[in-house]
Amino acid sequence: MGDIPLIELSIVTPGYNEGAKIRENLFTIKTFLDESFGNSWELIFVNDGSTDDTYENVSNLPEMDPRIKIITYNNNRGRGYALRQGIKRARGEFVLTTESDLNWGVEIIRELYNAINNSRYDLIVASPYCKGGELKNVPAQRAFLSRWGNKILSASVSGQVSTVSGMTRIYRRDCIQSLPLVSEDKEIHLEILSKALALGYKVSEIPATLAWPEKKVRKKSNRKSSFKAKKYIISHLTFSFFERPLLLFGLLGGGSFLVGVILGLYIVYLRFSGNLNPDRPLITLVVLMVLGGLFMFSFGLIGMQINDLRKEIYRIQSKLRNEK
Repeated sequence: MGDIPLIELSIVTPGYNEGAKIRENLFTIKTFLDESFGNSWELIFVNDGSTDDTYENVSNLPEMDPRIKIITYNNNRGRGYALRQGIKRARGEFVLTTESDLNWGVEIIRELYNAINNSRYDLIVASPYCKGGELKNVPAQRAFLSRWGNKILSASVSGQVSTVSGMTRIYRRDCIQSLPLVSEDKEIHLEILSKALALGYKVSEIPATLAWPEKKVRKKSNRKSSFKAKKYIISHLTFSFFERPLLLFGLLGGGSFLVGVILGLYIVYLRFSGNLNPDRPLITLVVLMVLGGLFMFSFGLIGMQINDLRKEIYRIQSKLRNEK
């Protein structure tokens, strides 16, 4: 960042078509930061190509308070791209990312800051799924997909945090700005955790409450959710597969091998009971199931080795970047 002095905390919050509430929400965050952090903060709002009046509602905020920064561009590029633009500009010793709709409240800012400032962790996630966290007013289907999706994702990144897909987190600046991030959309949250762990950064979580507005309030709002279930289920499962291929191939291979063994025992039983029918292709099926299971498990092991090589590339990239 050259000679630009560091400050204590940077808040990065992206938004798309948030015109109805964005000005009020940014003022709410600003008031909280004034009360909690004095003058040593900045608030970076990234307007991700909104097609409504979002930019018009916030464009003059930097003139009112230069600690508020606005990044804007014409085309919607996705959450990952927006976050990368904000993180790149952040100059706080700590960088906190969160949604601009304030569904986590503003107290989570202080809680995350205190948690990382009083610890040796490099990245701390706000989690509604760890002990003490909760979801409020989140539709049942969305809550189910999120909870179980995060269980799968958590298993793919060593199970160190229970919420892998959430944006509300805090980072030490040298951690988040050292990661070679490329994701354009919500997969960025998974990419950050994966690469941070690969580079040896310490990761943790704190309990938090994600509270959506009550149903009657949501109905009055013109704001539509940008969540596309099918798209994100596919992309997140694909991430899990590449992050820990043994999860998929191990389960499929183990299941195939187990079925083959059970069928083999069944053939032995039929043989000694005198009921074995030589015209039935059970032995062929047993061989295929057992060999198929062994092959799939082997693919998983090979995938893990490839993944280890990929992470070693991250480490080399980070080392070269730091030596520049």
